[in-house]
Amino acid sequence: MSVPIGGGVDIETDALTTFTERLIGPDVGAVGKAQPMACGGGMAECLTFGETEALAFAETTKFLTEEAQGFDAYKQIVAACRDEYLDRDLTSAAAIAKSFDAQER
Repeated sequence: MSVPIGGGVDIETDALTTFTERLIGPDVGAVGKAQPMACGGGMAECLTFGETEALAFAETTKFLTEEAQGFDAYKQIVAACRDEYLDRDLTSAAAIAKSFDAQER
């Protein structure tokens, strides 16, 4: 449905609905979990490397979690805007219908 807005702007509300349905945030679970490193066999930096890898996993998971929350918030904003446009369209249509009813009397 295209809802005309003051000033000649048309909003494709169906497109907004489709957008919110198709917008998918990052899969936080795809990162997995850091696996403890077996540090036998001669690499002196192995423990440090393992700790750094675990930190990278944790920071990546934190980042993706925040991004997923941002995607959800953005979807809510788009849906709220769509709903407001539709509500205003119905309100305007009711006002126009009421004015026609008043003229017919």
